Parts: sequence; structure tokens; C-alpha cells
Amino acid sequence: MLKKVSKGSLLFELLIVTCVLCFLATASVVRLGFFDKFKLFAEFNSLYSTFEYLRQAAIADNRVYELIFDLKNNYYKYDGLCHFLPEGIKFGLLRENIIVPSNQSGILKKPITFLNNRAIFYPSGVISFGFVCLVDSKKAIMYCLSNGISKISLIRKYKYDNTWVAI
Repeated sequence: MLKKVSKGSLLFELLIVTCVLCFLATASVVRLGFFDKFKLFAEFNSLYSTFEYLRQAAIADNRVYELIFDLKNNYYKYDGLCHFLPEGIKFGLLRENIIVPSNQSGILKKPITFLNNRAIFYPSGVISFGFVCLVDSKKAIMYCLSNGISKISLIRKYKYDNTWVAI
């Protein structure tokens, strides 16, 4: 005699199988590091936007702004606003003694080269000179913002994964 299977149990079994497959797919995508790279790039663009905002605010408000970096606690702040870097991202270098892209004789020895870890934005539109670099926890890719010594400030964006690429 054949046993009748209810339609509800078949649906429940399909639901369990689908959940297991979704979990396995999610775990494999996370391992690829795609999200880490995307998160790092998004944070880098957020920092760049902060630079541009503070430059424009300094000009519009006719006052000096400071962007203060805290390497130990992985955050930056300005005007009482504090932005913590997400988990897995920090101020750092991919490796030690990287040659600076804009000056082949210079060497990057620390992730932030702005004087006293402060980027200063002046009402004239000029920004103090220096570098700030972000890396992921696996140290696979590094993104840097730089501003050279000049009467006209140009914020440069770079990506480094054993060679410099201007973005």
C-alpha cells in the first residue's frame, strides 16, 4: 500500500533546501573578498567627499576647517562630527617603504603624512599637504588621497596593489 505524502511537507522540504543553498552561496561570496573590496572603495570615496566638502565649506564660510585623523581608534572628525571606519578597514599601508607616486624619490613610511595627523582647509581653497591611506584587513589593496605642496590644491586619488594607479 502506498503512503500519501501531503503537499505541505513537500513545500517545507523545498524551503529547507533553498535556505541551505542560499546560505552556502552567501558564505562562498563573502570568502571571495568582493564585499571587503567594495566596502574599502566606498569608504575611500566617502573620505574623498569629506575632503571636497571641507574645502568648499572653508571657502563658503571664510574660515579654517580641520580634519583630524585618529590612527589608534580608526576614525576621523571635523566640526564635532566623528566618522569611524567600518570593521575590516583601517588607516594603514599595504607594506612598508612604498615609493610615493607623485615623487619617485619620496617614500611613504606611515599611512597619514599630514602634519600632526590633521588636514587643514583654508578659506583660499588651499589644503595642507600630505597623504592618507586606507587598507582592508587582508592588506590586499590600498587607496590613498594626496595633496601636494602647491598654491592650488588638487586632491589626487590613488589605488595601490603593488603598482600605483591614479583613479
